[in-house]
Amino acid sequence: MNKIINDLYYGGINPSARKYYMSEEEDEIEYTEKYLLETLNDKGKEIFDKYKIACGNHESKIAYKNFSYGFKLASKMIFETLK
Repeated sequence: MNKIINDLYYGGINPSARKYYMSEEEDEIEYTEKYLLETLNDKGKEIFDKYKIACGNHESKIAYKNFSYGFKLASKMIFETLK
């Protein structure tokens, strides 16, 4: 157990490094973004870029909160089994 905690702390395990490919969803996002960029003027493209960055930051925060919650929940479950 100490090795897992050590690896997690020092970066040997990086849960966020996993890549997921959701083909239908990502294909739809890529298509929609391409279409939007073709129709927007320069100001619109600038605003859309800021929107994408804000969405990415928001998604990262949600992913962190979900990971943290899952880790805490798993820890509680393990603790309960050891009683």
